[in-house]
Amino acid sequence: MENFHISEAARPFWQTLTDDQRRRFAAGLRPQTYRRDGLVAGAGSDCLGVVFVRSGVLRISLLSEEGREAVISRIPAGEACLLTASCRIPAVTFDVQVQAETDCEADVLPAGLFGALMRENLRLENLVYRLMTERFSDVVNALQRMYFMTLRQRVASFLVGETARTGSPELSLTQERLAQAIGSAREAVNRCLKQMEKDGLVRLERGGLTVLDEGALRAET
Repeated sequence: MENFHISEAARPFWQTLTDDQRRRFAAGLRPQTYRRDGLVAGAGSDCLGVVFVRSGVLRISLLSEEGREAVISRIPAGEACLLTASCRIPAVTFDVQVQAETDCEADVLPAGLFGALMRENLRLENLVYRLMTERFSDVVNALQRMYFMTLRQRVASFLVGETARTGSPELSLTQERLAQAIGSAREAVNRCLKQMEKDGLVRLERGGLTVLDEGALRAET
């Protein structure tokens, strides 16, 4: 196994395994490519397994009965998506949708093998539940934003987060994608952004916007 290359995302899992389990893990991994906006996993789809992201970003969302999307979190390169293996984690009792936010390359550990390794290895099981606990906090935060923040606060919070994530006030972001991210309608987001532009907080541009006053946006959240 010395010549087997383990990705950064899979390394914490790999370190919990015995030599025999590592051989099975390595033999079971399946390379996968996802195109931007492509569905990785969703309600009603087969239980995929753990997705170890090598490049790109996955987006995890909750869907309302009306089909509206609220983004819970994003999984960047170097991290693992466990919610795609929720059928093997008894504590997960809700459905999410996982999509590729950008073109992605990943390694997938099939759900059956992942479940078997968890049953055999207490260290791996503990790691999985620790990571799932961290992910549950994202779910709680998303629900708090949806139910306890005004639309303007949700937009402001999202824009502040995006400027921090990208390191730039210039955001390549459509209003449709912003509406999806905060679980709102595009028309409502459009009205909110126009008012923010009048207030001097942002400048709307074709295919995106520029944050003009991050401090003022942060004060609104």
